[in-house]
Amino acid sequence: MQIRLVPCLAGGALAALTLLSAAAQESSPLTLANPLAPLSFEPVWNASVTTVYDTDGHAHFGGAKLANSDAFNLNLNVGTRVWLPWQEGLFVPLGLRSENAYLGQVAGAPVDSSIHTLRLSTGLGYNYHETWTFTALISPELYRFDHVGSDTIGLSGGLLATHRVSTNFSYVFGVFIAPDNDVPAFPVLGLRWRVNEEYLLELGLPRTRFTGRLNSDLAWYVGADLGGMTYRTSASLGNRLGQSQYNNALATDRDVRVGAGFSFQLLANLRAELDGGYSVYRELDFHRIGTDVRFGPAPYVRAALGIRF
Repeated sequence: MQIRLVPCLAGGALAALTLLSAAAQESSPLTLANPLAPLSFEPVWNASVTTVYDTDGHAHFGGAKLANSDAFNLNLNVGTRVWLPWQEGLFVPLGLRSENAYLGQVAGAPVDSSIHTLRLSTGLGYNYHETWTFTALISPELYRFDHVGSDTIGLSGGLLATHRVSTNFSYVFGVFIAPDNDVPAFPVLGLRWRVNEEYLLELGLPRTRFTGRLNSDLAWYVGADLGGMTYRTSASLGNRLGQSQYNNALATDRDVRVGAGFSFQLLANLRAELDGGYSVYRELDFHRIGTDVRFGPAPYVRAALGIRF
């Protein structure tokens, strides 16, 4: 059996993305907290909006090189912790994430013009002496907004442990289970190391990044992002191709990006990011059918805005 390394890693990134969006509220990569601030376990609300535009890349399907296709992604995320009064350290993580992709059409390939998903994450967590945090998560997800039925609703979950060794160093590990993903079980590993007041290293999935401070309000960074979502195609996509197996088909949209950019502290609790680089691996993976649509490498630009309160 042939094992494709990049899809496996990217599938794991989607697993980590689900977990981190709900559980890692402290300086999570999804919430645009001040990247060089010390790690904190204080409860906060986080909200962010992220846009990514991948320029045209050649589509490949069924061994054929087809037309170019671009992609625009708009993601909305909000999350917090609700502390339970009857037990010190016990909390309920809450996260809501909307992912939306708008794709350039490709004649002869199963590419929907738009993809929309919505994921709720919740569970139960315990903060032990502000040193260890243990979280069990469950995440129901809507794979498509129209023609909603039992097959357009998915369920995933996982176990996550975060160890704060100090205010400058922490690591996370766990496992994620997603039956509808092409990687149904995947370990979650990562670390966050504030080297000093000037530099920060975040290593793991779905993001690896090295950040440096220019001044109190401006920082630069270089790194890689692995993103995407599991979704169901439209009910009539396959009819257009004369291949009915692509009607209401389960698929994974994934994008691996490498780039550099800047982070701006606009207000005390408001932060913005702007970066660009190359989308080095983008595909729509129909893993239950055994096919995929791959897109050639192409430049991308990304902008994000996040608030904590």
